[in-house]
Amino acid sequence: MPDWEQIVAQRLGRLQLAPEERGEVIAEVASHLEDCYRELCDAGSPDPEGYTLAQVPDWKALGRKIQKSKEDPMSFPRKVLFPGLLALLLAQALMSTSHHLLVPLIGIPTAWQFKWSVPAYYVPWLLALPLAGALGAWLSRRAGGRPGQRFTAALFPAFFAPVALVALVIRVLFFVPQDAFGPFNFLEFLLAWVVLPALACTLGALPLLSGIAHQAEQTPPTQAASA
Repeated sequence: MPDWEQIVAQRLGRLQLAPEERGEVIAEVASHLEDCYRELCDAGSPDPEGYTLAQVPDWKALGRKIQKSKEDPMSFPRKVLFPGLLALLLAQALMSTSHHLLVPLIGIPTAWQFKWSVPAYYVPWLLALPLAGALGAWLSRRAGGRPGQRFTAALFPAFFAPVALVALVIRVLFFVPQDAFGPFNFLEFLLAWVVLPALACTLGALPLLSGIAHQAEQTPPTQAASA
């Protein structure tokens, strides 16, 4: 008879759970497959193992479903929202620091502009943004976040710009003549305050997107399988 626990452990190799919980899941799925295999053997099936494995057409989808069912309700805030907000706060602190240090010296207006002549603090802030992206990804990894969750947390400083864009659009529609807000201004804003910040945050987060999360619940599959 096939070793169903070994088969299930191999096919759910990316399942990230505590060793005890992962063992319980593997044993439960293996027991179901073993029962199905015995029934097929009793029925005289020509390929009982193949038909049994066909009961799970997509092991990755099953793993995602199990992972989602085992996560606690605070998983998203703890792994994405809180790290992302702290990264956003750091980005705003960097902008404020750059503004207070440079603007009084250079004398350039502090308001955001729909022009390529960006404020004086923009370039130093952009160069410092990888620190905010790295902080978001690191905090998410510390909380047990998967690579996608770490990446999302790292991008929070760039998510602030679309909110500002909506506010500016509302302001323009109601207080500024329509011809003062052409379509190219949108593209300039998106490039300067969304695309480039997102790339800077990604640059800082890249070294932290791979590897196993620090939290104990994120045990490497090889260790969990041998537990």
